[in-house]
Amino acid sequence: MENTKQSDSPLPPGWLSELFATVDLERAFLQLRGLKHFWVEAWKGHIRAQQLRFDTAWKYFDKAYAMAAEAEENIPNLVRQFILNIWCFENALAEAPISDSVTDIPESWIPELREEVLEEYPEVRLVIHLRRKSEAWLRLHLGQFTDAAEIFGELIEEYRDEEEGIAALHYLGLAACEYNMEFKDAAVRNLENAGLMVALKGKTWNQVQAAAILQAFYKFLKMDADAASWECFIEKLPCPQATKNLYKKRASLVHTRCLQNSKLILV
Repeated sequence: MENTKQSDSPLPPGWLSELFATVDLERAFLQLRGLKHFWVEAWKGHIRAQQLRFDTAWKYFDKAYAMAAEAEENIPNLVRQFILNIWCFENALAEAPISDSVTDIPESWIPELREEVLEEYPEVRLVIHLRRKSEAWLRLHLGQFTDAAEIFGELIEEYRDEEEGIAALHYLGLAACEYNMEFKDAAVRNLENAGLMVALKGKTWNQVQAAAILQAFYKFLKMDADAASWECFIEKLPCPQATKNLYKKRASLVHTRCLQNSKLILV
């Protein structure tokens, strides 16, 4: 999530790589003490949101927005501001279900960009990816399963071969859409595809996030042996026990939301 040169980053050297490898969220949070930048405050909010500490997350996000208004306007900072918006959206989605009265998707048009622009500013690719992912998640939650499935399918084609493990989450989104459209065999196959990707590759943080959703989905589907297997997978990951307990708690939250809505959803 930080494609700028390390010398230009307000984060501590090596901080992001360590976080994705160890998923020691509390240690990572403490390492940001004393640093002054809206991107630092955004990361503090994102970490607290992952820890399901929603009220505290909003405090850091609000501080990040205030500081961002005074930040230099350049490509890295514009990308960071966009990611801040996405993290706020995700925090709101996890904090409470979307109101039944919400039916429309906000317009957020992305123009076609020349390949040379994308090559010069690789951060823009990240913006486009996160914009499309967030739209797919929102459409899934709003019950627009066909549209969401189309976006998830496109993202899978684009990211199937990457090594960070991002595509596993897109497989999970597609599986949720398929199940909710009554294509249950296809949904189970894509849960298996997601599981295969999680087991074979990916950064630890991406693995534990996807594994928690797999545990929740299989539990909802009453495939208890598979759910237990993914709980065991989480326990074997090289991260602190507090992190493992946290993501098992997030799995429980996803499972509860699925039961409440009688459908598969991502949180």
